[in-house]
Amino acid sequence: MTREAGGVTAASVTPSVILFGPMSPVRWGPPDRPYHRPIWHGTRSEPGDQPGPDVHPAVLAIREQEVLAAADEVGAAGRPGPSDSGSDGV
Repeated sequence: MTREAGGVTAASVTPSVILFGPMSPVRWGPPDRPYHRPIWHGTRSEPGDQPGPDVHPAVLAIREQEVLAAADEVGAAGRPGPSDSGSDGV
């Protein structure tokens, strides 16, 4: 997912699991909400969108079971109501 699409997802109240590669979710990740779950296995934040044919090792470290478990967790958290969206309007 691109950071733009991740930002749109994070700005909504739709539960989401967002996978991160070279860039830490601290910079481009969703707000800390129970219905958003970033997954990142990087060791340091690196510039993203570098040209090249290889998949970043941080992405390759993400396993299917981890994504499925995160999806179950955000699904169980449910969609928040208007008063649960946080002070930033998200």
